[in-house]
Amino acid sequence: TFALLLFDVDNFKQINDAYGHSVGDDVLIALARLVESSLRGCDHLGRWGGEEFIVLATHSDIDAALGLAERLRSLVAELRHEGLEQIITVSIGVAVWQAGDSCKTIISRADDAMYRAKRGGRNRVEKALEPVLSL
Repeated sequence: TFALLLFDVDNFKQINDAYGHSVGDDVLIALARLVESSLRGCDHLGRWGGEEFIVLATHSDIDAALGLAERLRSLVAELRHEGLEQIITVSIGVAVWQAGDSCKTIISRADDAMYRAKRGGRNRVEKALEPVLSL
Protein backbone atom coordinates (compact mmCIF):
# COMPACT_ATOMS: atom_id res chain seq x y z
CA THR A 1 0.00 0.00 0.00
CA PHE A 2 1.07 3.58 -0.54
CA ALA A 3 -0.39 7.02 -0.20
CA LEU A 4 -0.03 10.33 -1.96
CA LEU A 5 -0.06 13.58 -0.05
CA LEU A 6 -0.58 16.61 -2.25
CA PHE A 7 -0.14 19.95 -0.56
CA ASP A 8 -0.13 23.60 -1.42
CA VAL A 9 1.20 26.61 0.49
CA ASP A 10 -1.82 28.62 1.61
CA ASN A 11 -2.01 32.22 0.37
CA PHE A 12 1.41 31.94 -1.26
CA LYS A 13 0.59 34.71 -3.75
CA GLN A 14 0.31 37.11 -0.81
CA ILE A 15 3.87 36.23 0.25
CA ASN A 16 5.20 36.87 -3.25
CA ASP A 17 3.19 40.09 -3.62
CA ALA A 18 4.07 41.51 -0.19
CA TYR A 19 7.69 40.35 0.19
CA GLY A 20 8.85 39.58 -3.35
CA HIS A 21 9.59 36.42 -5.29
CA SER A 22 13.00 36.02 -3.70
CA VAL A 23 11.42 35.65 -0.25
CA GLY A 24 8.78 33.35 -1.76
CA ASP A 25 11.53 31.16 -3.20
CA ASP A 26 13.30 31.10 0.18
CA VAL A 27 10.06 30.01 1.86
CA LEU A 28 9.61 27.16 -0.64
CA ILE A 29 13.20 26.01 -0.10
CA ALA A 30 12.85 26.11 3.69
CA LEU A 31 9.54 24.27 3.53
CA ALA A 32 10.94 21.58 1.23
CA ARG A 33 13.94 21.05 3.49
CA LEU A 34 11.73 20.81 6.57
CA VAL A 35 9.35 18.32 4.97
CA GLU A 36 12.12 16.21 3.44
CA SER A 37 13.96 15.97 6.77
CA SER A 38 10.72 14.82 8.42
CA LEU A 39 10.04 11.90 6.07
CA ARG A 40 11.09 8.30 6.45
CA GLY A 41 13.87 7.06 4.19
CA CYS A 42 11.32 5.14 2.11
CA ASP A 43 9.15 8.21 1.43
CA HIS A 44 9.73 10.67 -1.38
CA LEU A 45 9.09 14.40 -1.76
CA GLY A 46 8.71 16.20 -5.06
CA ARG A 47 7.69 19.63 -6.22
CA TRP A 48 4.47 19.25 -8.13
CA GLY A 49 4.46 22.79 -9.53
CA GLY A 50 4.49 26.35 -8.28
CA GLU A 51 3.88 26.13 -4.55
CA GLU A 52 2.49 22.57 -4.69
CA PHE A 53 4.38 19.54 -3.42
CA ILE A 54 3.70 15.82 -3.46
CA VAL A 55 4.80 13.10 -1.07
CA LEU A 56 4.82 9.42 -1.98
CA ALA A 57 4.44 7.64 1.35
CA THR A 58 5.27 3.99 0.80
CA HIS A 59 3.94 1.23 3.03
CA SER A 60 1.24 3.58 4.36
CA ASP A 61 -2.40 2.84 4.97
CA ILE A 62 -4.90 5.66 5.42
CA ASP A 63 -4.29 6.04 9.16
CA ALA A 64 -0.52 6.28 8.73
CA ALA A 65 -0.90 8.69 5.79
CA LEU A 66 -3.30 10.96 7.68
CA GLY A 67 -0.96 10.92 10.67
CA LEU A 68 1.97 11.90 8.45
CA ALA A 69 -0.07 14.65 6.80
CA GLU A 70 -1.13 16.08 10.14
CA ARG A 71 2.45 15.97 11.42
CA LEU A 72 3.71 17.80 8.31
CA ARG A 73 0.90 20.37 8.52
CA SER A 74 1.79 21.07 12.13
CA LEU A 75 5.54 21.30 11.43
CA VAL A 76 5.03 23.74 8.56
CA ALA A 77 2.83 25.95 10.76
CA GLU A 78 5.83 26.34 13.10
CA LEU A 79 8.17 27.36 10.25
CA ARG A 80 9.36 30.95 10.52
CA HIS A 81 11.24 33.01 7.96
CA GLU A 82 13.17 36.12 8.96
CA GLY A 83 11.29 39.26 8.00
CA LEU A 84 8.10 37.38 7.14
CA GLU A 85 5.26 38.21 9.48
CA GLN A 86 2.75 35.90 7.76
CA ILE A 87 2.35 32.41 9.23
CA ILE A 88 3.11 29.71 6.66
CA THR A 89 0.47 27.00 6.40
CA VAL A 90 -0.39 24.22 3.98
CA SER A 91 -3.55 22.46 2.89
CA ILE A 92 -3.03 18.73 2.35
CA GLY A 93 -5.03 16.17 0.41
CA VAL A 94 -4.38 12.49 1.16
CA ALA A 95 -5.21 9.58 -1.12
CA VAL A 96 -4.34 5.93 -0.60
CA TRP A 97 -3.96 3.67 -3.59
CA GLN A 98 -7.08 1.61 -4.27
CA ALA A 99 -7.58 -1.26 -6.70
CA GLY A 100 -8.33 0.23 -10.10
CA ASP A 101 -6.40 3.46 -9.46
CA SER A 102 -4.09 4.82 -12.13
CA CYS A 103 -1.50 7.53 -11.55
CA LYS A 104 -4.01 10.02 -12.90
CA THR A 105 -6.91 8.91 -10.69
CA ILE A 106 -5.00 8.79 -7.40
CA ILE A 107 -3.45 12.20 -8.05
CA SER A 108 -6.85 13.59 -9.00
CA ARG A 109 -8.38 12.27 -5.76
CA ALA A 110 -5.53 13.80 -3.71
CA ASP A 111 -5.96 17.08 -5.58
CA ASP A 112 -9.71 17.12 -4.94
CA ALA A 113 -9.06 16.49 -1.23
CA MET A 114 -6.48 19.29 -1.12
CA TYR A 115 -8.98 21.75 -2.59
CA ARG A 116 -11.59 20.61 -0.08
CA ALA A 117 -9.05 21.44 2.63
CA LYS A 118 -8.60 24.90 1.14
CA ARG A 119 -12.36 25.49 0.87
CA GLY A 120 -12.73 24.20 4.43
CA GLY A 121 -10.59 27.01 5.81
CA ARG A 122 -6.98 26.14 4.86
CA ASN A 123 -4.27 24.77 7.16
CA ARG A 124 -6.14 21.45 7.13
CA VAL A 125 -5.81 17.83 6.08
CA GLU A 126 -8.56 16.15 4.06
CA LYS A 127 -8.90 12.51 3.06
CA ALA A 128 -9.69 11.71 -0.55
CA LEU A 129 -13.05 10.27 -1.38
CA GLU A 130 -13.15 6.62 -2.34
CA PRO A 131 -12.94 6.04 -6.10
CA VAL A 132 -16.18 5.33 -7.90
CA LEU A 133 -15.94 1.84 -9.34
CA SER A 134 -17.67 1.30 -12.65
CA LEU A 135 -19.38 -2.04 -13.17
